[in-house]
Amino acid sequence: MILTAPLLSFEPWPFECHQVGPVEEALTIIQSCEFCAMLGQFPFLEIGPDNTEPGHRKVPRKVVMKKPLRMLFAILCFSLSTCGQDLDRKLLDAAKARNTAEVQKLLGEGADANAKDDAGWTALIWAAYFGRTDTVQALLEKGADVNAKGKDGMTALMNAASADYRDIVHSLLEKSADVNAKDNDGWTPLFWAAFSGRTDIVRALLNKGAKVNATDDSGKTVLMSAAVRGHTDTVRALLEKGADVNAKSKAGRTALMSAADLGHLDTVRALLEQGADVAAKDRKGDTALRLAEKYKYLSIVALLRSAPPAPPKKNLTNRTASAPTPSPASPVAPGPTSAPESQPASSTSTSSQDLNKKLLDAAEAGDTAEVQSLLREGANANAKGGYGNTALMGAAVRGHTETVRALLEKGADVNAKGNTGRTALMEAALEGYTDTVRTLLDKGADVNAQDNVGWTSLFWAAFSRRTDTVRALLEKGANVNAKNKYDDTALIHAAYAGDTDTVGVLLEKGADVNAKDDMGKTALIEAARQGRTETVRILLEGGADMTVRDRDGETALSKAEKHNYSDVVALLKNPPAILKGKKPRNPSTGTSDASPAGTTPHSAPGATGDEGLEKEPSVQVFYRIGLNMRLIEVLWSHTGELAARCAANLQQDLKKVAAPGDLIELANRAAIQLNLRPEERADPVPILIRELRVRLDKLCKVQTEEQFFCAAGGFTYDLTLFGEDVKDPGHAKMNVEDGRRKTLLLASALAAQCSATAGCKERALLYFSAAANILKKEQLLPADGSLLVTVSENIGKALSSNEH
Repeated sequence: MILTAPLLSFEPWPFECHQVGPVEEALTIIQSCEFCAMLGQFPFLEIGPDNTEPGHRKVPRKVVMKKPLRMLFAILCFSLSTCGQDLDRKLLDAAKARNTAEVQKLLGEGADANAKDDAGWTALIWAAYFGRTDTVQALLEKGADVNAKGKDGMTALMNAASADYRDIVHSLLEKSADVNAKDNDGWTPLFWAAFSGRTDIVRALLNKGAKVNATDDSGKTVLMSAAVRGHTDTVRALLEKGADVNAKSKAGRTALMSAADLGHLDTVRALLEQGADVAAKDRKGDTALRLAEKYKYLSIVALLRSAPPAPPKKNLTNRTASAPTPSPASPVAPGPTSAPESQPASSTSTSSQDLNKKLLDAAEAGDTAEVQSLLREGANANAKGGYGNTALMGAAVRGHTETVRALLEKGADVNAKGNTGRTALMEAALEGYTDTVRTLLDKGADVNAQDNVGWTSLFWAAFSRRTDTVRALLEKGANVNAKNKYDDTALIHAAYAGDTDTVGVLLEKGADVNAKDDMGKTALIEAARQGRTETVRILLEGGADMTVRDRDGETALSKAEKHNYSDVVALLKNPPAILKGKKPRNPSTGTSDASPAGTTPHSAPGATGDEGLEKEPSVQVFYRIGLNMRLIEVLWSHTGELAARCAANLQQDLKKVAAPGDLIELANRAAIQLNLRPEERADPVPILIRELRVRLDKLCKVQTEEQFFCAAGGFTYDLTLFGEDVKDPGHAKMNVEDGRRKTLLLASALAAQCSATAGCKERALLYFSAAANILKKEQLLPADGSLLVTVSENIGKALSSNEH
């Protein structure tokens, strides 16, 4: 066919049309770039081979011409494609800026809903990433490809599933989004949802045909991705849909190993209930038990040691096929602890077995009246259920003090032990039920009894950060320096957990500050290894020896340096004076390294923990949080340890603003993984960093003024990078122009926000405005690049310190 059109004005734009001819030697086909809506003003007439006129086409995709007209139509292609590309670029920018109205406007003007940026992401992928339901709908209505992929293989559904944008997930599924599409690492949307603990979305994807046993490039399953993060509800949902509980990755890891390796007790229990093989080994020969022992997850160690051999695989969708494996009494073991096979010998008749089972259930429920009634009817107060647990243990672990009294009055053995060697006192101490602990102690509970691993009640209380319970046990004669089979002490475990209150109490009661476990580690080494700055300070004040080396020859200082805990390193290099003849300072007046379970941190957000010093404003900390997060995103793949140090700094700052504990732990995991060689890393680093970004964004969104400072932190680094690009005389003009436009948008937006933010207006408004003014220049010179770098440094100084 031959297309005709009026001549248009022409400028030599640096774009190229691609020839894909000739055709029959007389014609040449030129595949055009994207055309814009203004082509509607220049209708193209299609003339078929038989000279018929099938109609007009507003936006032709191919231009076919005779050779004499080749230049004319090349000019036409250059001119009009530039308009289309400009619209497409604006559409992508609007999607990234979360501007739905602008997206709709540009779509109406003819922007291509499937245009891609340099990363291969479409506007739909960006809209799903930011959770913009209205933008997603607008793009879908205009024909956006629901299954488009970026260069990283990411789809819109993966982004929405990861971030828990449920409305978007449902919209995409209604448009037939591929639930089994894979990104470059082999992750499907189900992987992303499971890894992020989005249980409702996991169920929605499974209902749409997502493969529950899909594997990624490393052989890991969806179940493993949920287990490694400790998302127990998600694990259960996957198991209900037939996930293979004993599937192995290429490294031989199972979901149980993943959960045990990272200390997820609830998840370990859920996997065991569904037949997880405790004896399974990975390629290194490690079992789940070995991994739990390695990291001193002794609750998990006890659970795995007492677990029966793996039963035949169960189908949760047919619950009558087999009963779930009973769980030991523990803070996370819901439901009855009784099991027919563990009935005591005294229960010889069916009626007595029924009474005893009812007693166990009533005790766990705290139904004191029912317990008393069943005891009157002849139930055995010392009957045992699953894992050898008695009714007294079941009541104690849940803090049912009145029920505990009723059982003790009827002869319940206060020192009875379950299969793991734990007593009712240990169970109550673990959960911090101090009233229950006192009741048991008053009735003769052995305060220094040890379980099968050598743990006393004091160990369990210290391990779970129950300071009041620790005091109650010490008042009743608990041995403060008791050791378990690994030579651990309560102090070592409290230091490891970063519980400054409990550490202080134990030191006051004479705990040996330099006691070593069987690996040669002291409380100080363990605190330094975990980056517990305030705990390290208290131990040093209590006389901890910094020169002690563990079996590997490591000191507290070398451990802190290895993990890039800069605050701990500084403290160890300039330690405080030993408080001779005095108690270590009350940790509650400083900063706790870890929030006691069920409570909030002791210090205000941003507290430094140094008495007499001005507390650091949280806005400054949020600025650093934003800066370090951006550094991690940019630098994680580079050689060197800078990204790991940034992650460690991020963790410390998150503690200062009282961020959720799991977010702080996520930053800690990122720091550890970034400090390892790629082949040693347990988690896919890009996925870990993305999850960290999503969680940080959610944290910042609930703030007001702090949200601005977090955004400003990331911006200053981007501004520095762009300035460095401009300084280079050989920079590519197109790349600089694209960067200039994007950076200008951010600078202008932040300048406007800064003027309305009290903590920024007096400090940095001048610098934000200066950056915007420089970026408005049509042509940037190397000198402008240097100026932008200086402006970025000034913003950083203004927002991250107390100095104006």
